[in-house]
Order: sequence, then C-alpha cells, then structure tokens
Amino acid sequence: MNEENSVTQNLSPLCNYTNGSWVYDPKGKVTRYDSTCKEIFKGWNCISSNKSNARDISNWLWKPNDCSLPQFDPVQFLQRFRNTNIGFVGDSLNRNMFVSLVCTLKRVSKEVKKWRPAGADRGFTFRRHNLTVAYHRTNLLAHYGRWSASVNGGVLEGLGYKDGFRVDLDIPEGTWAEAPSFHDVLILNTGHWWWAPSKFDPIKSPMLFFEKGLPVIPPIKPEIGLDIVLKNMAEEDRDYAEEDRDYADEIILWDNKGEDDDKLAISANRRKQEENDEDAEDDDEDEEVEEKIDVLASSIWIFYVNRRMRPAGIRIFRTQSPRHFEGGDWDQGGSCQRVQPLLPEQVNRFFSLERNGTNAETRLANQHMYKVLEGSNFHILDVSHMSEFRADAHPSTAGGKKHSDCMHWCLPGITDTWNDLLVAYLNDT
Repeated sequence: MNEENSVTQNLSPLCNYTNGSWVYDPKGKVTRYDSTCKEIFKGWNCISSNKSNARDISNWLWKPNDCSLPQFDPVQFLQRFRNTNIGFVGDSLNRNMFVSLVCTLKRVSKEVKKWRPAGADRGFTFRRHNLTVAYHRTNLLAHYGRWSASVNGGVLEGLGYKDGFRVDLDIPEGTWAEAPSFHDVLILNTGHWWWAPSKFDPIKSPMLFFEKGLPVIPPIKPEIGLDIVLKNMAEEDRDYAEEDRDYADEIILWDNKGEDDDKLAISANRRKQEENDEDAEDDDEDEEVEEKIDVLASSIWIFYVNRRMRPAGIRIFRTQSPRHFEGGDWDQGGSCQRVQPLLPEQVNRFFSLERNGTNAETRLANQHMYKVLEGSNFHILDVSHMSEFRADAHPSTAGGKKHSDCMHWCLPGITDTWNDLLVAYLNDT
C-alpha cells in the first residue's frame, strides 16, 4: 500500500459516523450476500435457522447525524486494496466481522484461494486483485495457558495459589505473532474474555499474570492486566536495551499440550527467579502495582506490532461489541428475544456503568482501551454505540445452543455495517 495510507494518530475522520440512529428502510439496503455463503458459521446463520426477524435485521440502516455512511461497494474495495493483506486479530466477534467481509467479496469475485497465511485460523486470497483477508484467533492477545502449583513451591504457591491460568502480558499468542509482518492492515480486538468468570474463575482458576517469565507480585486484577497488554501492544518509541533484544530472541513458544503445566520456556528464567524471589515476596505495596502499569518491563509487544508492521501499515483497534442478555447472564438463563432495536433510554439502562448490569463490560472495556491507546498510532474503530441499540440482531435461541447467544451477531447483520464503517474510515484517512 502507499505510504499515504499510514495512520499515525487516533481516529479523526472527516465525519463522525458513530453518532446517529437506526432507520427502518426495507427498500434501502443492497443485498451484499445471502445465507448460502459457506463461511457463515451455522450458529450465526439466522435465516437458515428460521429466526423470526432474521430477514428484517438488515433492513435497519445506520444513519449518522451529520453525514451519510456509504454502503460497502465490493468492486471498488477489491480495486482499491489490490496487492494488500488485511488481517483480523481477536476473538470470535472479530471473526463475525471477518466472515461478513469475506462473504461480501466472494459474491463479486469467484477466483478465491483458501489458505492459512502467517498462522491464521483461516484466510482467503482474491486472485484477480491479489487481496488477502485472514482471521487470527486470540482471546486475550497475550499468550496464556493452564497453571498449576509446583511441588517445589514458588512465589504464587506461597500466596496460596493452586490452580489458574498463566497470562504472559508481554508475549503475543502464537496465532497472531507473525500477523504484523504479513498484513498491511490489522484490525484487532480484545475484551470479552477479560471479564469471563466462567472461564477465569477468580477463586478456582484466576488469571495469574507474568512479565519476563516472572509472576507479577502482588497479583493484579484482570482489568489492570488488560491495560498492560494494550500498552505493550501500542507503545512504539521505547528504547531497546541490548538485554531486551537478547531476551526477545530467547523466547520459545510451547504448544500448551505437554504433560507439564502449559507454560513458556524462557532462557535463564530460573536464575532470574532465584535472584528476585526474595525481593518479590516483599513487594506488596500499592506503589509497586502502579509502577508495573506505568513502567513496562518488556518490549516484546512493541517488537511484534510496531517493529514488524510494514512501514505504511494501518493499525486499527475495534471497540467492544455489546452483549444484550436480559434476565441473567448466558449461563444464568439470560435471553434476547427483542425483534426491534432498543430506544436510547433502554440503551442507557442496558449499558450503564453505574448500574453495573450484565452487559456493562462493553463500556468498561472501552474505558480501558481509550485510556491506554490515547496518543498511540492505533486508529480506533468505534462500533460500540451503534451496536448497543441492536438487541434484535443476535442469534438468540436460533443459534442451536443450549443457551441463548446474545453476544455474536446474525449474518447477514450488524457486522456488515461495521465493515461499512471500516471502509469509510479507511477512505477518510
């Protein structure tokens, strides 16, 4: 891509597309793909699953207050992004968006190669335009795996921890470690898994954070861990000390399938552990926690994103996708049976941080993201506000699961509009 497309500051589009409302217009929406697209996950194919309002979901158009949001033109997109690699990095909500884009492009371009570039879960190259679109699955961006107490003891064992998940804040998950060096455009996200007590139970299986192979002491909360992960990803002007360069070269990523605890093998870790154990056990002051947030101990994330990204690469971070559970969370009988978008006053009730309801994680995650990425070279794609209205657009019970899916989106559906927004932002930069 041309150097002119490089984004060097946070979002500053010619129009604020995120402030607006949904307008029902059954004749205004152009059909970009249908339920026959093979890439649509069965649980998201609401038309095939006979969800009552499935065909109505795309008839609601997002209308910004001060301008118009152009609908996606796949032919123009293929032409503009000829010889370009676009990577979606994140959880299944980014896969939702990835599938929407792929289905849209496949409708007008049939010569497609399916493969897994740069460790991606899946990817497609549109041969005539040499455009590659890929999805790299990662829940936390950071590498993580099961942790169990060692019979030899250690700092965490001394604090009473027996089981949990080791999260290495400074090491990217292997599924996307090579993505920055391959792609010209990266769209990243994380959020849902940082507030997932069913996975990371704070008592039975807590997140235990590590930096440079050593546990962060005193242990920190997941939201602080998220801040550090985002900072490690976004910081770009940090000096590289020679020892950090050596450390980066010594990292060996394991596949988390060994008989031992899932872990990383890091050269000289034992020596560093022995040198620091005694001091670490005494470092229980709040000031130490603040220092760990503000003064990052590692440069590995910078190495993987900014130092590996192509010079003209565009770095985009997508805001949190809202959930719409009513009557409880997903594992507590929560559901989403609405067939029309929420009203503004209903949106505030759903997502208010003051109420701290089931769906408050959306705005909480976004607070952390905006705080940490401010002033970085990441372009922020804000899909949260427009999506908060769309309680009607989830698979719900049509997803075929034992519980209602009020987190992912039907396809065709809302993530089509996310891609409209993505193209508009790219055109404005």
